[in-house]
Amino acid sequence: MPGFFILFPAGSLAHRTSSNWTALHSMGSESNVERARLLLKHGAHADVRTVGGLTPLDIARKAQKGHPDDPAAEMIRLLEAAERKLAP
Repeated sequence: MPGFFILFPAGSLAHRTSSNWTALHSMGSESNVERARLLLKHGAHADVRTVGGLTPLDIARKAQKGHPDDPAAEMIRLLEAAERKLAP
């Protein structure tokens, strides 16, 4: 469902699907770094887990293809940095 979450009104960063996916999970699966950066800037949580226990970072790692110009690599760096900011 690409772009699904972008259609929600302002203040819906906390919206979750029945599987507990957030907009940030979606951006991680699509390796959409620009939108993920925007979501994080506006308060999206990088530590939310799906029903299966996956964070947006886990989803991005699954999406990684492994070639040098893979956009997932940048997404992974972005989400790792976001998770570090949350660590106690």
